[in-house]
Amino acid sequence: MATPIRNIVLDTSFIEGQNFLEGIVFGDLKKISRKRWGHLFITDIVYREVFSRFRQRLITEAEKSRNIQNLIENQLKTLKNSEAYKAFFNLPTVDLDAACAAFKVKFDRYIKEARIKTIPTGHLTIEKIFDDYFNAAPPFGSGEKKSEFPDAFSYQAIKEYFEKHKDDCYLVTSDKDFDGLPTTVVIPVKQAAIALDAIIRFEEEKKSRTPAFIGEMFDRDKVKIEKQAHQLITAYLEEEVSSRGEIGGMEVDVLDHIDLSDIDITGYAIVSLGEGEARLECPANFAYELDIAVEDKSDAWYDKEDDRWHFVESTSVTVKDSHDVMLTIIVEFDEDLIDAEFEVESINDGQGFSVFGRWDHEHY
Repeated sequence: MATPIRNIVLDTSFIEGQNFLEGIVFGDLKKISRKRWGHLFITDIVYREVFSRFRQRLITEAEKSRNIQNLIENQLKTLKNSEAYKAFFNLPTVDLDAACAAFKVKFDRYIKEARIKTIPTGHLTIEKIFDDYFNAAPPFGSGEKKSEFPDAFSYQAIKEYFEKHKDDCYLVTSDKDFDGLPTTVVIPVKQAAIALDAIIRFEEEKKSRTPAFIGEMFDRDKVKIEKQAHQLITAYLEEEVSSRGEIGGMEVDVLDHIDLSDIDITGYAIVSLGEGEARLECPANFAYELDIAVEDKSDAWYDKEDDRWHFVESTSVTVKDSHDVMLTIIVEFDEDLIDAEFEVESINDGQGFSVFGRWDHEHY
C-alpha cells in the first residue's frame, strides 16, 4: 500500500464551513495528529481570517437573534401566561466581544492540543502574487476580487514551505478559486475525509502488518543481532572476571583468553509493541571457555620490609560453561515499515548469568 500524504493544511473556508470548531471532523483531525499519524497546518493569514469571519458571522447572527426576540415578543404573547415559557421572553443579548474572546481562547487551545503548525507568510513579496493576479492564475479568477489576495499569499507560503521540505500536502478548502491549481506539492481537496481515509487505512493495515514486518526484519538481521549479543556477552564475561577478585583461593590477575561460541538465538516473542518501537524477548544459548591468570600465594610469604610477596606461583584457571539466556532486544522501525534497527539491550532482564556457577559447584 502506497504511503499516504500525511500533511493536512486547513483553509479558512473549510473551518468556517464546519461551523468553526463545532464540526465533528475537528475531533478526527486532532486524533490523528496526536497519534502522529498526520500533521496539521494553517497559515498565519488563515489564523487571522478565522477570527475575522467568526466575528462577521456573529454580527449577522446577533441581528437575527434580536429579530427572533421581537418576533417572540409580538407573536407569542399568550405564552407569557405560562411560567414554563418565561425563558422565551428573557433571551440574553449577544455580547459580541465576549463571544469572540471566548472563541479565541477555544481556537488557540485547539491549535495547541491538535499540534497545528502555523506557516508564516510575512516573508513573501508582492511580485509573484501580482503576476498571478494579472494573469488570472488560481486562486485569482477572471474578476477583480481583492478578497482573493489572502488566499494567494497563503497558497504561495504553503507551496514554498512544502517544496523546501520536499513533501506534499492536502489543502482542505471549499473555495472554488483553488480548483485550477496544479496538483503537485499542494493538492486541493474539498473534504478532510479524503486525507483522513488514506491515513487511517494505511495505519490500520500497517498495524496488522507490523508483527510480520518485525519478523521479516529479524530474519534479515539475525546474524547482526547475534554478533551484537556476542559483543555484549563478551563484555559481561570480562566484567565478571575483573570483579571476581579470587578464584579457588587464588588472586585473579588477568583474563588471558576468551573462547566464546557463536550466540544461537532460537526465536523471539514480541512482548511490547508501540508507535515505531517494539521489545522482543529472545531465547539464546552459547558456551564459553575462559583462561584466567591467577597468583597462588598458598606457599608464599610476605616481606614487610620490602613490601612484597616471595615465592608467588603464577598459574591459570580454566572456567568452562554453557548457558541458556533470554535476551531483551529493542526494535525501532520507521512509520512506513520500510526498515528497522535492532539493539540487544540486556541479558536475562539485566540480571546477567552466573559465569562461575559451574566452576564453583565443582570446586567447593
